[in-house]
Amino acid sequence: MQAPASPYHAEPQPAKSGNTTTSEEVYPVDLIRRAMQKWVDALEMSPSDLTPRPFDAIPPVCIVMCPDLLGEIWGWERLLPDVHSSVEWHYYKAYLLKYLEKNAAKNLSGKDDLHYAANRCIEAERRLFRVCHSFLSSEEIGLSTGIKNQARDLLQSDGEYPAATATLLALEREADLMCEMKIKGYITSIVCALAHRIREAAFKLILFRGSESAAVTAVMLGLEDASKLLVDELRGGGSAITVFFKNVKLREGFAKVLTKLGEEVARETAGNAGTLTSATNELIRVEKGDKKMSKSSHSVVVGLRDEAGAEAIPSLSDNA
Repeated sequence: MQAPASPYHAEPQPAKSGNTTTSEEVYPVDLIRRAMQKWVDALEMSPSDLTPRPFDAIPPVCIVMCPDLLGEIWGWERLLPDVHSSVEWHYYKAYLLKYLEKNAAKNLSGKDDLHYAANRCIEAERRLFRVCHSFLSSEEIGLSTGIKNQARDLLQSDGEYPAATATLLALEREADLMCEMKIKGYITSIVCALAHRIREAAFKLILFRGSESAAVTAVMLGLEDASKLLVDELRGGGSAITVFFKNVKLREGFAKVLTKLGEEVARETAGNAGTLTSATNELIRVEKGDKKMSKSSHSVVVGLRDEAGAEAIPSLSDNA
């Protein structure tokens, strides 16, 4: 049974002329507290065998305006994605920064950490090809290639990319999750489409190092933790169908937040986010039926065939 719908979708009140509107004025804390209490009461009044416990359900995101309630009902160990859109974006980003502060110990930021994350991400993408190649679309093949290429570039780079380590580790967990869903026999078009949205949005943020890098890092830490919990549940014998549908709203929330951050990054700077290489774009084009491929791009395809097995990409055999 789904958690009760958010009882609070208040519109921000206009600022008074000549005054600065505070978050408390826009979203009255007392109103939020009453709304959250109604939400908790609704959970407790439902049959216990049908209703998830409050910390298993997704509370209205307006709870981020009340840190004490957030700590009691949801906690600071897990990130609450912006599922219901009941607070303005800049308030939600303030929550992201607080989440990062509370989970600073999880944020690996050294050069060795980056190399560790890049190597783990590359291995996870290779496993994704081995386990799921028959279910991967040409777009997903191209995305996976782009992720591996970017990770390899970072192994050789001396640049500083604040969000790269967290993003690579989150992508590793996402690849693991797809593999476990396949092993459990439940990897449908819905599962793949949502995973692709999350992975593509995360990939575009790997190299970002602008003003929103802390917010990006926070979301990646939260995504890694959330994906790891699902992987652990599946490996522990959990039903893939149950795990997916119990968490689909949460994952849609992550996709939404990552997409929103990507839009901000695109406005702030052009060309600073990760992009598919020309070889990867050619691979996508060839998979879609265009048989022409440059020699330089063919070397990338050969590498893919070595990793995934010739049977994984049979349509490329005529492009040597």
